[in-house]
Amino acid sequence: MQQNIRGPPRNLTEKVCIDDSNPERQVSIGSELPLETKKELIDFLKSNVKTFAWSTNDMKGIDPNVTTHKLKVDPTFKPIKQKRRKLGLEKAQAVNDEVDRLTKAGSIREVHYPDWLANPVVVKKKNGKWRICVDFTDLNKACPKDSFPLPHIDRLVEATAGHRLLSFMDAFSGYNQIMMDPEDQEKTAFITERGTYCYKVMPFGLKNAGATYQRLVNKMFAGQLGKTMEVYIDDMLVKSSAGEDHISHLRECFDILNKYDMKLNPTKCTFGVPSGEFLGYLVTERGIEANPQQIATFLEMPSPKTTREVQRLTGRIAALNRFISKSTDKCLPFYKLLRNNKKFLWDEKCEEAFKQLKAYLSEPPILSKPVIGEPLYLYLAVSTAAVSGVLVREEQNEQRPVYYTSKSLIDAETRYPAMEKLALAVVTAARKLRPYFQSHSIVVMTSQPLRMILHSPSQSGRLAKWAIELSEYDIEYRPRAAAKAQVLADFIIELTSEQLDSEMESPKWSLYVDGASSKQGSGIGLRLTSSAGETIEQSYRLGFSASNNEAEYEALIAGLKLALSLGIRELNAYSDSQLVASQFHGEYETRDERMGAYLEVVQNLTRQFDKFELTRIPRGENSSADALAALASTSDPLVKRIIPVEGIEKPSIDIATKAEKESKLKAQPEGTCPEAVATQVFTTFWFPKTRICSAKKHTSGNIIQVTEDISRNSDSLEPDLENTPGGTNSDPVICRVKTRSRTALQNSSGGIPRNSDSLEPNPTNTSGGTTTPGPEVLLKRSISGPYLKCVHGLVAMRLMKEMHDGSCGNHSGGRALAIRIKRQGYFWPTIIADCEAYSSSCDKCQRHAPIIHQPAEKLSNISAPYPFMRWSMDIMGPLVPSGSGKKKLRFLLVLTDYFTKWIEAEAFQQVTRFEVEQFVWKDIVCRHGVPYEIVTDNGGQFISHDFKIFCDKWNIRLTFSSPRRPQGNGQAEAANKSILANLKKRLGTQKEFWSEKLLEVLWACRTTPRKATEETPFSLAYGMEAVVPAETIAGILSPFAIITCP
Repeated sequence: MQQNIRGPPRNLTEKVCIDDSNPERQVSIGSELPLETKKELIDFLKSNVKTFAWSTNDMKGIDPNVTTHKLKVDPTFKPIKQKRRKLGLEKAQAVNDEVDRLTKAGSIREVHYPDWLANPVVVKKKNGKWRICVDFTDLNKACPKDSFPLPHIDRLVEATAGHRLLSFMDAFSGYNQIMMDPEDQEKTAFITERGTYCYKVMPFGLKNAGATYQRLVNKMFAGQLGKTMEVYIDDMLVKSSAGEDHISHLRECFDILNKYDMKLNPTKCTFGVPSGEFLGYLVTERGIEANPQQIATFLEMPSPKTTREVQRLTGRIAALNRFISKSTDKCLPFYKLLRNNKKFLWDEKCEEAFKQLKAYLSEPPILSKPVIGEPLYLYLAVSTAAVSGVLVREEQNEQRPVYYTSKSLIDAETRYPAMEKLALAVVTAARKLRPYFQSHSIVVMTSQPLRMILHSPSQSGRLAKWAIELSEYDIEYRPRAAAKAQVLADFIIELTSEQLDSEMESPKWSLYVDGASSKQGSGIGLRLTSSAGETIEQSYRLGFSASNNEAEYEALIAGLKLALSLGIRELNAYSDSQLVASQFHGEYETRDERMGAYLEVVQNLTRQFDKFELTRIPRGENSSADALAALASTSDPLVKRIIPVEGIEKPSIDIATKAEKESKLKAQPEGTCPEAVATQVFTTFWFPKTRICSAKKHTSGNIIQVTEDISRNSDSLEPDLENTPGGTNSDPVICRVKTRSRTALQNSSGGIPRNSDSLEPNPTNTSGGTTTPGPEVLLKRSISGPYLKCVHGLVAMRLMKEMHDGSCGNHSGGRALAIRIKRQGYFWPTIIADCEAYSSSCDKCQRHAPIIHQPAEKLSNISAPYPFMRWSMDIMGPLVPSGSGKKKLRFLLVLTDYFTKWIEAEAFQQVTRFEVEQFVWKDIVCRHGVPYEIVTDNGGQFISHDFKIFCDKWNIRLTFSSPRRPQGNGQAEAANKSILANLKKRLGTQKEFWSEKLLEVLWACRTTPRKATEETPFSLAYGMEAVVPAETIAGILSPFAIITCP
């Protein structure tokens, strides 16, 4: 792109007299205006000479009925009176002169006994005069912040650029034209040599003065803002795309100024110019340019000699960032000087960067203004220390820059792969340039497969997060073409070959670790694999006592040491320990002293890698390391195996907890363990029937006692399906039991209580043993619920079938199915894996599974204070005609309770206001009581006058959602979705029988736990779970019946 003109365009002005009786009253206008336009402009200004204030006596002020400034002082703050500060003779005289001027103008008055008192502050202006302000620091602390928004400067500047004629105006002492609220005037009191005074007008320095002024001008120029005017507090601008329209636009502005008696400062006004400075930028018809004064100040700067001067340099660069291509890369030497309080050293690199930056800013680029609706193009550049971007637009086959962005990479970001750095560059640009991304289609020009990486369904972590963040914008990815402008020279190279080569050459290593702690000992397992297919497996038996969490930490530490010994620089570690992963990422606190020491060792080791990530995975995905850990924990230390089992004799940390230190001082009697410190742990045991002793007769029935030692345990709830026996009475039984203080199940004289009021074990059973009524029946203790009956084989299969696709089944997913079975009182160790396998093999679930196109969002729970208080109502249909006879049913009227999620629904041929009234009366009022509120959409049946009368009769509040917005009645939409999905899975191709299956669907919905409440609607409504057909499948009474039946 050719740019023949550099720097600011010619902007000559001349002074013209606008008051013939006072020749000294002059204003500035553009000297290059056509003679006819110039004469018309001068005549206009002469006719509005009273709009200007030539002194404070000409300033009447805004009518208090229009606006006043109120402080809203917090009454809990105690008033503060500042002590009088001593001023020099020159400053004291300046304060006295200012007091005389303000008193004469009527802006201040004398006050006696003020509660608040402040001191004046005197600062010299650039022109040598004194600026007098008041230190309202204490008063401002007592005032709440006014959140009225100020306009974005970037938006105002961009909206101004590209116009033919501009007029810049400034209010005369703008703040002083607004009156203070009479009740707050004395709070602005200040002290001088002559006495104490307070402001009658709004002074400079008050906390919310800017918001008050902006609120006023927004009200005054509401019809002009964004069209012919832009206003930022007291800076006003009139803009015209056509020169002949400028006078009419000025006339509109002056009419409003005269209406509100707002006066302009003639010395700061310029009319009819093609360009000018506005809010720190130079706006022209060509676009947006850097402020010439800022550029000149920067070019005249000498090389910094102190840290303070470097800070001043970076501050001036920050003001020009929008115009500097790859500013972070260009200024990196300056930023390094300011890091970590380093000793100041201005070396050759800093001097060279300083010279290059001056050369660049000697000819700064002109930024273009986008046209509404046109696409914008984003070019990216990635370096080792920063990511940069430039937003450009094309005009007449020329590329013009709109905005430059740049971001310094923090320590962790520098180790991102090159593709992730490119994605970060897009995200950074989207955050910085959000208004452009929302208003335009963005075309990302890249030669890398960025779209495939961001949109890959297998992505997770930050890439998935970034993809969701960018999904709200209209972004397209295109291959790069040749750059058509010199301003894009810095973005010709998107990624250096070194960056790509380093990524291609460095192999990716993955580390899977696991630890196991049991009665026999503790062990850890490691599996180290590379992208090239290399695999290293290792087991370690711990020669010291370790808890399960300590074993997990030891596994991770051993794996990190192994990777470092092999020279691995980039490592992705995977562990199934939630505690280790969460403490490493800072999500969990390390309150335990030993855990904190382990975490410190891990952090020190991970710093030695160029790139390291730790991810928590489910135990099922860590089976290899789990097997190695179990091998090491149960094996003989002297036994040699193909997979070496080495030893770690001492912990990786050298620290003792307070309890351990006390235990060394005071030895415990042998064979005793204080109950107060006994830790309860959950362990999964494998019970062959050969280890179960014969039943003894008790008053409560046959009791099975487990007396043998347990030889196998695992923390997993889901053992390998292939190795889990089941199916016949001779097979072993698997049950999860709760033990105390690592003690195996022992003889117990207690049993399950016969009292139906208690669900807790017999208090006399202190050993924690498991007892089961009936011959050879095992129960699992749940955390908070009743005992769960352990089943296996065909019984488990029948349970899954009934709960999934039986009469009360809802074709739920694997985990939801497992939860339903547990809530009905049944358990087997592989319940989750089996349920997931059964659900995934269901043909109807696969055929009618929802296809979700929207990104996942956090669930928003909608509830009510008590059951059946608030209902949502909606109509489903028309559906496939159903039912016998001529009157086919085609619609469903559905009501859902917000608290319990209980669904009431009925099929109708047509749904009129009569059917709605009858349904609400019969199925809601008579069954659940009079509701407080019904939420519905704007259907004709619901907004009818008769239905409103019906609701008023029962004092039912009727609330309507927003028209054409289904989300407003989201509870009803969710219920409709659930009913429709269940009908599809039950009916298949026989859609005409949906009315016959409706009751089964409602039963399934009422007995299925909802994610929002984690309870079934039935239990929330009746305080207990419903009895479902699955209760009788096992052949004996369920655990619920065992506990409650006499």
